[in-house]
Amino acid sequence: GTDAVVHLAAIVGDPACAYEEELAINVNLKATDQLIDLCGKNGVKRFLYASTCSVYGASKEAVDEQSPLNPVSLYARTKIEAEHNIISNMATNVSPVIARLSTICGLSPRPRFDLVVNLLAAQATINKSFTIFGGEQWRPFIHVRDAAKALLELLKSPEEKINRQIFNIGSNQFNLRLIDLGNIITNLFSDAYMNISRHDED
Repeated sequence: GTDAVVHLAAIVGDPACAYEEELAINVNLKATDQLIDLCGKNGVKRFLYASTCSVYGASKEAVDEQSPLNPVSLYARTKIEAEHNIISNMATNVSPVIARLSTICGLSPRPRFDLVVNLLAAQATINKSFTIFGGEQWRPFIHVRDAAKALLELLKSPEEKINRQIFNIGSNQFNLRLIDLGNIITNLFSDAYMNISRHDED
C-alpha cells in the first residue's frame, strides 16, 4: 500500500562514517540494497534517494550532474555505490530518482550540529568564537526547508522526466567560501570572534 519511499536514512558525514566504518557500510549501502529489493517486491511506484554533493569531492570548477565523481571519503564512496545500485538494480516497476543535496543548514526539530553552518552558529552563540580552517574552500549550502521542497517536487514530477535521473539540489546563490560564511556569522553575531587557521583540515 505504499506509493513512494523517500530514503533519507544514513550514517552521514566523513567523521561519523570514519568512526565506525562497518556500521556506515551496513547502513548506507547494505540497507539501501535491502530497500531496493523490498520496493520492487511490494509494488512501490517511486523511490527517492537522498545522496550528497560529497560525491564530487574537491574540484577547482563548479560541478553539475555530468561532472566526474571524485570521492575523498568512505561516506562519499558508500553514496556513490548506493546510487549505482539504485539505478542499476531497481525493478522496472519502480521509478527511482537520486537527489544530490548540498550541505544542509537551518533549524529543525532535531538540529544537526555536525553541519558547518549550524556548527559555527552554535559556537558563535555559546563560545563567542569559532574557527575557520583554511577558508578558501567553496561549499554549496541549502536550507532544510528548500531541501524538503525540492524532494517534494521530485515526488510530484512526471515519472518520465525523473525516472533513473540524478539531480543536484542547491543554488549558486548559496555557494560560498568558508571565509565568506565566517564573515556572515560575525555580522549576525557581533560579539563573536572568528579565528582563522591556515591549517586546512578539510
